[in-house]
Amino acid sequence: MIRLTLLWMFIAWVCTIAWKDWYKGVCGLIILMAVLERPDMPRSILGVPGLNPWNILLLVTICSWLLHKKREGLHGDMPQGVKNLLLLQFLLFTIGFLRIFFDGAGLEELRSLQQYGYHYPTGAGLWNNYFINSFKWVIPGLLLYYGCNSRPRLMMALFSLLAMYLVLSILVYKAIPPWKIIDVDSLTKYAIKLDNRVGYHRVDLSAMLAGASWAFFSVIILMRQGWQRAGLFVAGGMAILAMGLTGGRAGYMAWGMTGLVFGLFRWRKLLIIMPITVLLLLIFIPQIRDRIMVGFDSTEETGYTESGDEVDVKTLTAGRDGIWRLSLEQFREAPLFGHGRLAILRTGINRQAILEFRESFGHPHCAYIEQLIDNGVIGLGLILLFYLAMVRKSFSLLRDNSNPLYAAVGGIALAIILTQLIAALTAQSFYPRQGVVGVWCAIGLMLRVYVEREKARQGHTPAIIWDQNNRSQK
Repeated sequence: MIRLTLLWMFIAWVCTIAWKDWYKGVCGLIILMAVLERPDMPRSILGVPGLNPWNILLLVTICSWLLHKKREGLHGDMPQGVKNLLLLQFLLFTIGFLRIFFDGAGLEELRSLQQYGYHYPTGAGLWNNYFINSFKWVIPGLLLYYGCNSRPRLMMALFSLLAMYLVLSILVYKAIPPWKIIDVDSLTKYAIKLDNRVGYHRVDLSAMLAGASWAFFSVIILMRQGWQRAGLFVAGGMAILAMGLTGGRAGYMAWGMTGLVFGLFRWRKLLIIMPITVLLLLIFIPQIRDRIMVGFDSTEETGYTESGDEVDVKTLTAGRDGIWRLSLEQFREAPLFGHGRLAILRTGINRQAILEFRESFGHPHCAYIEQLIDNGVIGLGLILLFYLAMVRKSFSLLRDNSNPLYAAVGGIALAIILTQLIAALTAQSFYPRQGVVGVWCAIGLMLRVYVEREKARQGHTPAIIWDQNNRSQK
């Protein structure tokens, strides 16, 4: 009761501020994402679906934005190529969703899954969960892009994003004591309960925190005071430890590969520091090694199978190999345009998995395969074009030595985007959802900085004054 009272007091306070300054409302929305999925977070008010604290703050923020945008001189100057890719992506999501309602057999398949004890939304629930939410989670990122017109606003957004990841790290520590990392059995037991205590699934948390750690390290170059640098370094270390506690191997892989990119193309010292760090972790915390090597032990009996093969593929993939096979078989029936949203449920893949593997899969556990069966090669191609464009622009900023702010913002965006793209190989989704709000916010800030840099290069006056001590952009 006390916790809910404090929550509503915080929401009322932020809503009051947001009505005067909508941009601060956006920053409040970002920080609130850290606790949004906790079980004790209100999901509705007076039984009205969707009427919850986050949505109320979002509504107030949007209304304030509509009221103040002309006064602030905000206008849509997003690059046309990026705008086209965004519109095509949203059109793809809309068409994919509408195809559900033209598939009577698919809707009947959704209802038939209830006989196995699995309930999936139909009717209004479909619209809320798979259409409205696909656009709602993008809004904070778009608002950051259009509202970030000064250095103070940029820094406010950056630290709101980092604060969200820091709070998530602390919540992981609350759910799993840090010393449990030395006990792989206890770690696995606690990690499975993360989604009940933090709200986000441990696989999502692993990917989110993998990118967050490099985001913290990227901002260090902006700090002039030693204590500020030390604070960010500690926060980055906290994110790494929290990622380790999740036990998510995809996050481990994403963290290592992203660090390799940073080492090869920006900070060469990482090529020396990272191998030494990894080696020390494997020596002094062998449980991490045990977690990484799950599935490579040909003699150990696992939760999936007892295999005498050199590599136990089923255990190595955490049981995902079967659903990947079924999904790819279904993809071959409609390779160009797919079957529409929720194809894994509507085409009978999930029912077949229940019968064959005794396990329900509401997701293919691979974002790339999900898009192939939902929207085909064309849909996946459009999405990858967008993300590759975002990676290229982030990389351009990261490599720019003319201003440390370019490298910091580019590094944050590149870290968060890359870790999601890598982790998407074994989980995640390219549909906007709660776990990728940070990705969209990083993209919004990166695009703003990229656009303002291009204005300065063309001799135009940028909206953001990059250097506090120099009010002219050379």
